[in-house]
Amino acid sequence: IRAFRTQLIERFSTMGGAFEAFTTEVHGGGERALNRKDFKKFLEKHFRNLSSDDHNQVFAFLDTDKSGTVTITEFHTAIEASAPVRTMEDLRRKFIALGIPCMRQALTELRHAAGVGPGRKGLTFKEFGTALSAVGVSQDSEHQAIFQIIADPHGAFGQQGQVSLEQLTSAMAAVSPALAVEEARDRLLKKFPTLRGAFCAPGLH
Repeated sequence: IRAFRTQLIERFSTMGGAFEAFTTEVHGGGERALNRKDFKKFLEKHFRNLSSDDHNQVFAFLDTDKSGTVTITEFHTAIEASAPVRTMEDLRRKFIALGIPCMRQALTELRHAAGVGPGRKGLTFKEFGTALSAVGVSQDSEHQAIFQIIADPHGAFGQQGQVSLEQLTSAMAAVSPALAVEEARDRLLKKFPTLRGAFCAPGLH
């Protein structure tokens, strides 16, 4: 899927432009989803180096709800999830694309994967990579990029070639809304269809 994403970027200026090209060429515009047959037609026209197995694998990856069609939301989300992680902003987008709604949840899952409690504990590069892989960030180059960003060569952990999840939390906070605010937003959206609906709900004033 990463190779497919690269080819999309080479051919189209944006992911939205790519999807619009899918729907326009197959249906003449107006459609917001493609079934397997129409998706395959587009791939055969624009990506002739892909095999039939490739077509099926790409479609299966994009069709996240297994409805038999690919919507623009599924397209964007799946392609975003396959994007390589090189920065903290990339990591946050990756977590969101993987269905982790708030960064506090992501950090909780990382802590569980790393097998560490609330106290400070250093993680080696291997341990850190194992924890990231458990939450969907699986490439060694991605682990290396994030490890290098958060490592403090002059700190206690850095001198031992380690990082801590507290360092990752601080780095995530720099590119995310306040974690408590983000968590509250996630809880509201689980209870109410929109933030406006939550604001107007009785008892919240």
